[in-house]
Amino acid sequence: MEKKLENLEMIAGRLGKDPVVYTRNIQGKPVQVAKFDLAVPEIRNGKKETVWVKVSAWRERVNAAKLLHKGEAVMLHGKKCVEKYINRAGAQVECPAFDAIWFTFLGKKKQEQEAQAGA
Repeated sequence: MEKKLENLEMIAGRLGKDPVVYTRNIQGKPVQVAKFDLAVPEIRNGKKETVWVKVSAWRERVNAAKLLHKGEAVMLHGKKCVEKYINRAGAQVECPAFDAIWFTFLGKKKQEQEAQAGA
């Protein structure tokens, strides 16, 4: 049997909000998905910019996503994709998206760490 090779990418950033968990009906079966936005810092033309990436975590990965909170830094391994939707003006919009396969927790916001150290 031939093994399927897939390209995986890594992105790192901070959560813009706590993950929201939904249940989707796929082929007649309920499947959980967690969604959240990730602020990914990039340098373009010598300037630091933030790119917002829409992240999805499916099935058993939802449990890992539930442990994440707004402001926490994570590194994600997975597949880059494009999410398409219709905005309020009726125009189709494409934005960067990411299907997360693995999560690596990198830490909390600096203010939270200082507050915990002082407690």
